[in-house]
Amino acid sequence: LADGLAGNMDPESITFDLVRRHVGRAVLAPESAIADAIRGLFERERIVAEGAGATAVAGLLSGLPVAGRNVAVVVSGGNIDMDRLGIHR
Repeated sequence: LADGLAGNMDPESITFDLVRRHVGRAVLAPESAIADAIRGLFERERIVAEGAGATAVAGLLSGLPVAGRNVAVVVSGGNIDMDRLGIHR
């Protein structure tokens, strides 16, 4: 579901340095949590997000400890197959 995250990060890009400086750890989210995040974003917020864009929400749903912290989640990408979303034409 999150095939947009499969690419390698280029060590020469600005992104690599930003991640190295500001990311303390990475969390793995199972496919089921990504599916739940996509569904929940659509049902509750009317946001259509592809798997890669919903993965941060999936991390939160998977039990990422955030109690007492300010958390911002960037949700991006509406490039999702309508059949995968469950919308048939």
